Amino acid sequence: LVSRGRQLGRRRVDAPQDLESDAFYNLGNALFKKAEREKDADLKAAIQSLRTSVEAYREALSREPNAEDAKYNFELAQRLMKHLAQELKKQ
Repeated sequence: LVSRGRQLGRRRVDAPQDLESDAFYNLGNALFKKAEREKDADLKAAIQSLRTSVEAYREALSREPNAEDAKYNFELAQRLMKHLAQELKKQ
């Protein structure tokens, strides 16, 4: 998981679109971290958190298509969601 929260304070935000992209990116990160905490106790809840995380990263990318950190985290969240869904099927 790539976190760019500390970078936000150092870079100039040029437009509301940048703020929106950063907000969705940070929401995606928070939900991803929530899923990591949930996965050992409640796979369904973790999968739902990841699903929402993926949606947040998608929104961030729709506003800032070249955001490499958001692309990476989007793909990472999708892979983990798929893995957890497979684990859930085994139960």
